[in-house]
Amino acid sequence: MERKVVVLNVGDFVPEEAYADLFNYAEVVFYGRASPDELRRAEVLVTFRVTREDLQVMPNLRVVQVLSAGVDHLDWPSIPETVTVCNNAGSNAIPVAEHALALLLAAAKRITHYDARCRSGDFTRDRITKILYGSEVAVLGLGPIGMRVAELAKALGMRVRGFARRPREEPFIDEFFAYPDVRGALSGADFAVLALPLNKHTRGLIGYDELGAMKRDGVMVNVGRGGVVSKPDLIRFLRENPEFTYATDVFWSPEISQDSDIAALPNAIVTPWIAGAFGHPRVYVEMVRYAVSNVIRYLRGEGLRNVVDRSDYV
Repeated sequence: MERKVVVLNVGDFVPEEAYADLFNYAEVVFYGRASPDELRRAEVLVTFRVTREDLQVMPNLRVVQVLSAGVDHLDWPSIPETVTVCNNAGSNAIPVAEHALALLLAAAKRITHYDARCRSGDFTRDRITKILYGSEVAVLGLGPIGMRVAELAKALGMRVRGFARRPREEPFIDEFFAYPDVRGALSGADFAVLALPLNKHTRGLIGYDELGAMKRDGVMVNVGRGGVVSKPDLIRFLRENPEFTYATDVFWSPEISQDSDIAALPNAIVTPWIAGAFGHPRVYVEMVRYAVSNVIRYLRGEGLRNVVDRSDYV
């Protein structure tokens, strides 16, 4: 029986040990070096994105394993229903949750504010900091990243509200709010961490009124997707509420510089999409390893994890 063909599009710098186990189960070829016949026979593609051209030269694809947790960047109408798409949720949850906490602490303790002042020679103390212990944090999105954030928040003595589309009972969640009651989850919160995917249910979910539901000196951290927040509403709200802080590692445009208007606001803290794969090479390698482990499940005839519901995007 002919072995199934798996196409890897993961980058030449990834060490072979990250995908070596695949060779035990399939014929493995690399995107850009594969022959037309190998692409035609390919049944699995491991990649960040899949284009219409990819689908044309790989007509026998059955599984697309995306390396990122988010799949909003895919051209969903071009992907046949016969192709199962899996995201990579959980592959970078720990570093992204750590980054979320770093942004939250930087905002709460006024790190960027005082660092800039001290560097200019001004050592005056003009703003109070926020205490995490005993405060309320709303974690929006209870996937692997959100649950890790909730765990870290509980370790710091925070009271955690959870928000998701489906009810969840988790040891780190003190109070749960189901979609679409995002305003209830945010009402009176000191802090919020967005770890939501971007799809037709969440696009623009956070607008002016939702921001206003939090405390006036609240802190919102976004490590999910920029488009979950209405950008015009956010700019208006931050300008009208200088004590509020928005800290983000994610953006609305693939070209980060196009969102420099957010970074220019004095009550915004911005990092350039470094929480996950772009922060440290080890994170990317682990993402590849995690994706490959799911492909091996498929090749063994086992159930795939992280299968995406295409109705969320089409």
